[in-house]
Amino acid sequence: MVQERNFREYLEALKELLSEHFEGKFYFVPSTDSIAAKELFELKLAPEEVLSFLVKYGEDLISRRFNLFQVKELVKNFSRRPSESCEVPYSVNRVEILIDFLDSLSMELKLDQSLLKRRLEELLEEEDSFKVERELYRIEDELFNMLEETPAGRKCREEAERKVDRFSFYWKEKVLEVTRRALVRECLRKRYGIPEFTSLNTP
Repeated sequence: MVQERNFREYLEALKELLSEHFEGKFYFVPSTDSIAAKELFELKLAPEEVLSFLVKYGEDLISRRFNLFQVKELVKNFSRRPSESCEVPYSVNRVEILIDFLDSLSMELKLDQSLLKRRLEELLEEEDSFKVERELYRIEDELFNMLEETPAGRKCREEAERKVDRFSFYWKEKVLEVTRRALVRECLRKRYGIPEFTSLNTP
């Protein structure tokens, strides 16, 4: 029962991540894609890892509309090739740059980001580059969530609301929310000079 619940959560997370990253290209076919997702789940491939494999190795497949069943073999094949999967862009130097950035941002905003900094420092000892990418993806997401509550974040949110408001009669709420979130984060990235944390494309 627990295993089945975990799979349902995994499936929803995978669908959401691919739909947001490949908006307009990825489509979900329940009858076949659920089976494909089950295979990836049993291989213990996180949704972020699936996305990273597709971005790095699946250019031909994702250049047009696709579903999960069509790309699962590519993902499975490269997941079995550690020497190639470790080519995900990563260096200790990049993590050190991010640590320095967090230090300067903490001083500027008087925000306690010690937990995020500690998690970055732990990555300096991590040799598995996919684990590094996955954790950087999460840290960046949490940082943006924190910054959205600052005065600048609230201002960015107001600007984003104004930009998407004119489309509210035409777009579905899910599309509006994804667009709003992307605009807020783009605004915050410019405001604070936030570097890219990861090769994964965050919303």
